[in-house]
Amino acid sequence: MTRCKGPDCGAEIGWALTVPGGKRMPIDPESSGAADGQAIVWCQRGVALCVIVAADKPLPPAVDAAVTRYRTHYQTCPDAPAYSGQSRRKAKADAAPG
Repeated sequence: MTRCKGPDCGAEIGWALTVPGGKRMPIDPESSGAADGQAIVWCQRGVALCVIVAADKPLPPAVDAAVTRYRTHYQTCPDAPAYSGQSRRKAKADAAPG
């Protein structure tokens, strides 16, 4: 576990790799089983993997029984906008000459 580096947060976060893509997704570990969780997390060969879904999307019963919903840290972090890819791209574009 690590801690969020956001100046207004500092919460403990876990990590899962997104499928597909293999990018690291911050997960709130205390949110296991959250009905509004956007990350469907499971372990495979000792690695936490996740698929991101709409928070209000129901899962088929067989899938629901085999996996656990968690909130992504982006759902709860007060500093999330500063860490989103969209914010970084906008900052780059604003800093570009021209």
